[in-house]
Amino acid sequence: MDKRNVRQRIINLAIKQIRTAGYQSISLRKLMSKLHLTTGAFYKHFRNKSELFYAVFDQISTQIYINIYDQVGGLVDSNPKKALYGVAKILLDYFVNEPYLVDFFLYNSQIENGHDFLKGGQAVVNIFDLIRLILKNLIEQYQLAVTIEELYVQAWAFLNGYGMLLRNGIITVEDQLIKKTITMLIKGQKSHPE
Repeated sequence: MDKRNVRQRIINLAIKQIRTAGYQSISLRKLMSKLHLTTGAFYKHFRNKSELFYAVFDQISTQIYINIYDQVGGLVDSNPKKALYGVAKILLDYFVNEPYLVDFFLYNSQIENGHDFLKGGQAVVNIFDLIRLILKNLIEQYQLAVTIEELYVQAWAFLNGYGMLLRNGIITVEDQLIKKTITMLIKGQKSHPE
């Protein structure tokens, strides 16, 4: 059996398990049993569960990045406000339709410094770099008096808060609310003559 095929089968099953029951439900013994393999076979491909999670993290982040870039990549320079709206819609959709994936990707303590781990052009860096580029372009286009980091925190605070409300069924997606919030975010950061 091809070693890469076994490694990918382990990753694929872990992703499936994460999507349906959450990353906390991953048991190496049960995972390998479903693949009709031993835990010894697992250790031929991964040093430990954390290494598996990093591989899963990389694959999931690649899928999310491709999804985002396919939909908003052409707007990043020409219309960063619309690009930010597109990113918000996509990420909020993940909160609603892939809640366990969001938990794994954004809130997984077992992927400590996961965003730092996958450096060097890997997809996870690209997702957050793409968002930073959109915000940089917003700052330049609208002449905002804010740093990228400040705007980044404000944008993520909105997305995470709204996403959690959606995920818990407290509210539903309202396009106008997203658009209005982005507009208010921009207006609140406009340069004011002193």
